[in-house]
Amino acid sequence: MDELKELKERLSQERPAQWRDLPDIGLYMDQVVSYMPRQLISYAGRDALTPAMVNNYIKDGLLPRADGKKYGRTHLAYLTAICALKRVLSVRETKALLHAAAEGEEDWALYAKFLGQMDMALERTADALDPDTPREELAGLALSLALRSYADQLACQRILDLIAPQEATKAERKRRVKEGETDFKSSNVLFIIQEGINRMSQFVIVTDSSADLSHEMVQALGVEVLPLAFTMEGKTYYNYTDNRDMAPKEFYRRLAAGAVATTNAVNVGQAIEGIEPLLQAGKDVLTLAFSSGLSATYSSMQIAVDELAEKYPERKVYAVDTLCASLGQGLILYLAAGLQKQGKSIEEVRDWVEANKLHICHWFTVDDLMYLKRGGRVSAATAVVGTMLQIKPVMHVDDEGHLINVSKARGRKASLDALVKKVGETATDPASQTMFISHSDCEADARYVADQIQAKYGAKEIILNYIGPVIGAHTGPGCVALFFVGGTR
Repeated sequence: MDELKELKERLSQERPAQWRDLPDIGLYMDQVVSYMPRQLISYAGRDALTPAMVNNYIKDGLLPRADGKKYGRTHLAYLTAICALKRVLSVRETKALLHAAAEGEEDWALYAKFLGQMDMALERTADALDPDTPREELAGLALSLALRSYADQLACQRILDLIAPQEATKAERKRRVKEGETDFKSSNVLFIIQEGINRMSQFVIVTDSSADLSHEMVQALGVEVLPLAFTMEGKTYYNYTDNRDMAPKEFYRRLAAGAVATTNAVNVGQAIEGIEPLLQAGKDVLTLAFSSGLSATYSSMQIAVDELAEKYPERKVYAVDTLCASLGQGLILYLAAGLQKQGKSIEEVRDWVEANKLHICHWFTVDDLMYLKRGGRVSAATAVVGTMLQIKPVMHVDDEGHLINVSKARGRKASLDALVKKVGETATDPASQTMFISHSDCEADARYVADQIQAKYGAKEIILNYIGPVIGAHTGPGCVALFFVGGTR
C-alpha cells in the first residue's frame, strides 16, 4: 500500500534539525511559527503551532521568555520537544518531564538526548509497519499501535508521579533557602497539600453572548456567559441567554418595522466584573471570546485577563480569540466544554481551541441586503441591484475572523441550498458531527437546511437557535447561518 510505504519512509527518514543546524540568529514570532512545521512529522496541518500557543507555553513555564522579541536555538529546541510531547501528555506532565530532564543539563545536551530518544521511537514504529499489509488488517495494526501507546503513556505517567514529589521538594528547598527559612518539613507538607488543592480545583469556561447558545444549553454545559449590550430606540438592553431584556422575536419585529439597533462590545470593566468572582471563588478561568475580526470584545477580555492574572497569581486565567461568531463560537465552546467534562486540564482545552478554531466552518446567507449595506459589508449600488434581482449573498468567516462575501445565489432557495452544499465540500465526516444552525427569526428556512443536510449527508445532531442582537443587528431578519467542523474554512 503506497500510503503505508510513504508513512514508513517518513518515520524512518524525517527528523528534527540538529542543534548546530537550528537558526543561530534570533527569529521573530511569525518566523518561529513558519519554521516549526519542518521539525515534526504531521499530516493535513494537524497540531499547527500558533503565536498564542507560544505565548501560553511561556506563561505556563514550559518555554523561556523571548530575548526582546526574538527566539533563538533554545526556544526552537524546547518548542520541538513540547509540540511532540503534548500529543501524549498534558501540559502539566510535559512541564514536569522537561524540568526533570533539564536538571544539570546544558540546553544543547538536553536537545541531543531528546533527538536520540525520538530517533529510537520513530524507528521502532517504522519497523512495525509492513507496507504490504492488506487493507482488511489495517484496523488490527492501528489497534496494536494504539495499545502500545497506551502502555507507554501509562508507564510514563507513573514515572512522572514518582518524579514530581522529588522535583517539588527540590524547588521548595531552593525557595526556602533563598528566603532564609529553616522549617522545611512542615512547609513541604503545606506545599504538597496546596498542590493537591490546585489539581482538584475546577476551571470555568467563560464566553460572551454573541455565541448565541440557548439558556438551556448554557446550563447543561456549565459555562458562564457575559451579556453584550445593544441599543434600540434610545434604550440600552443586554443580551442575556434567558432573553429577560428582550425576546428575539420582538427584536426582529422591531428591526423589520424600521428600528435601528447598535451594539457594544464587552468593555474591560465588564469583563473583570464577570471573571473576578470566579477567581475569588477559587476557580481557574478560560475565556473564549467573540472574533477579534468583528468585535473589540476579545481585546477587552485580554486586558482584563492580564490585570486579573497579576492580581490573582495563584489562579490560572486565559483568554482565547476564537475567530468565530454566532453559533460557530457556540460550537467551539460546546466542543471545549465536552473536553472539560472528559477531565482535560484548562491548558489542554485552551490549546485544543487554539489548534482547532480555524476548522469551525461558518456559512451565512441573508434575505435583505440593506442591513449589510448599513454595516458597510456591501455597497449601496450592490444592495439596490441585488434586491431588485433577488440576489442573495453566500458568506463565510475567514481565517482572520472577518465576514467575507464568497458568492451569490439567485433566489432564497438557491442560497439555502448553497449552504447545504458546503457540508459536502468541506465538512469532516459529517455523519458523526453535531452541527449548529442559527437564524434571525426564520426558523422554517433553518429547518429546511437541517433537513437537507440530514437527507444528503447525515449528522449526529443538528441544533438550532436564534441569532442574537449583536450579529442580528447587522444581518437583519432572514439570516440563516450554518456551522460545522471541516478541514478548512
